[in-house]
Amino acid sequence: MVNLISKSLPEAIKTVGGIMRVHIGGDFKTLNYMKAWLLVAQKYPRSKFYAYTKSLKWLKVCQDNDLIPDNFSFTQSWDGKYDDMIDDIGEKSARVFIDPDELKASGLEHDHDDSHAIHNKRGQDFALHIHGSQPKGSKASAGLKKFDKAGVKGYTNKSKCT
Repeated sequence: MVNLISKSLPEAIKTVGGIMRVHIGGDFKTLNYMKAWLLVAQKYPRSKFYAYTKSLKWLKVCQDNDLIPDNFSFTQSWDGKYDDMIDDIGEKSARVFIDPDELKASGLEHDHDDSHAIHNKRGQDFALHIHGSQPKGSKASAGLKKFDKAGVKGYTNKSKCT
């Protein structure tokens, strides 16, 4: 797995260093897959890797076994099966809001460009607003329109190596 992942990385990550978001959609489906990404990050210490995850039981295993390299930053995502583990793990977490007023009332900083996810190893929790493609007529789709109407800066969700 490590070799396959390494082969698929942009050349800049492997040579000069850069920033790599692991997954735009999806998550770590197995513990071994998560471990493989951590080994890849160790292999390329000049690059920064980051990921959002709800796979908290595996994140805890990796954390307890000191497998997370300094150049890999996890953000725990709320509204998953293992939310009760978030406080014990201690990594930063993100909450997704579908209403601009609720986001503002949360008191959480709003990350609209992934900078909180990238640069805060064990930093503060933060907020995201609903983004991406949402089903027409859904509550989430209506939420996107609310953020647009409120003039809230859009979340780019672009996976670029920088």
